[in-house]
Amino acid sequence: MVKKRASLVTLTILFLALALPCVLAQVPATQVSALEDLYNATNGTGWRANTNWLVGDPCSNKWFGVTCDLENPNIIRLGLNGNMLSGTIPSSISGLEYLFEINFADNDLFGTIPASISSLTALSSFYLRDNVLSGTIPDVFDNIPLVQMDFQKNELTGTIPSSICKCTTITFLSLNRNQISGSIPSCLPNSITSLDLSQNQLTGTIPQQITTLTNLQTLFLQENNLSGSIPENIGDMSQIHALHLDENELTGTIPQSLGTIQNITDLRLSDNQLSGTIPDFFNGLQRLEIFRAASNQLTGSLPSSLSIAKDLDTLDLSGNLFSGSIPDSWSKMTDLVQLNLGYNSISGSLPSFLVTNNKNLQSLYLKANAFTGSIPQFAKSSLSVIDLSENKFTGALPATIADLTSLYSLYLSSNLLSGSLPKWLFTDTNIRNLDLSSNSFLDHIP
Repeated sequence: MVKKRASLVTLTILFLALALPCVLAQVPATQVSALEDLYNATNGTGWRANTNWLVGDPCSNKWFGVTCDLENPNIIRLGLNGNMLSGTIPSSISGLEYLFEINFADNDLFGTIPASISSLTALSSFYLRDNVLSGTIPDVFDNIPLVQMDFQKNELTGTIPSSICKCTTITFLSLNRNQISGSIPSCLPNSITSLDLSQNQLTGTIPQQITTLTNLQTLFLQENNLSGSIPENIGDMSQIHALHLDENELTGTIPQSLGTIQNITDLRLSDNQLSGTIPDFFNGLQRLEIFRAASNQLTGSLPSSLSIAKDLDTLDLSGNLFSGSIPDSWSKMTDLVQLNLGYNSISGSLPSFLVTNNKNLQSLYLKANAFTGSIPQFAKSSLSVIDLSENKFTGALPATIADLTSLYSLYLSSNLLSGSLPKWLFTDTNIRNLDLSSNSFLDHIP
């Protein structure tokens, strides 16, 4: 009996010896101090949630938004997004050396991003979007194993830090909606799958080396001041799903190689200075859903092979120099939701299949062309906006306009339309914006 008791006492002492360090283990003082600095620098008393902050140990007391390592008493994650943080990020954040994620998105942080983040050598996810941070992005990413970096919607200036090129693990990089200037680095790592540099002040050309990013799935460069031509071998980025190059100062022609990106669903080239014809390359773009190339200097006829993109729902080729008629092959396009061919020199009649085959069509803009003949009868659809003004349409208004119960805006001014105006047009419809001026109707337009 004595031996059994002795064994039991020995086991109890051994258990306590093993368990006591876990019970007593606390977050290192440098990490606690860094958290306290963050709380004080960002008006912690005004946070949306600050449960248990500054009370006891951050891990054992479960401070709100703080995640700890289960095996060691270290802070590994700060999830304080959308928590009404207001103030600056303290440089002492470098004391949280084991952090693998910082999420300060959707707050009111201002000031600069401290260069001391260079000490966060375990950091893989860094979210600062939707704040009012200013100054330059510190060029300190050489030894940070970032996978995701989201600094969009701030007031950051300066250039894209060159050390990003050494982040060979990064897959998501978003710096859009800032005031970043300079050129796009030619050394971006091939690990990137999503790159968003849109709505900045970037200049220079799209670097040829960007076409070597063969893992890239989304590339957003719109609303910058980029110039020069689109790289001829841009089709080498075969994994691209969405490519936005609109609202820049790009010149030259649309590369034929774009037609080899079979996965692309969203292609936007509007508001540039592109010229020449649209290559008849849509045989390779059968998954295309959105194609915008408005406000350029494109010429020639409308591409007949567009009909192969049977999932196309948005087509905007307005504000160019296209001529000829709408191809008969477009009768195969039945999923259009938005069609804008306005401000071109397109002639011939308006094919009835455009307004009968596309039951989901919501907007039809054909303003300022050279269409002739009568306006076809409409099938019941979701049309809310019709703009056929400034053409040469003749004949009477189609009676089936009355069946378009979602129609809100109807613009038919500056044509050669005639006949009587039906009373329902002014009393029994949902039309709120109506312009029939400069035609030859028999009745007075109210």
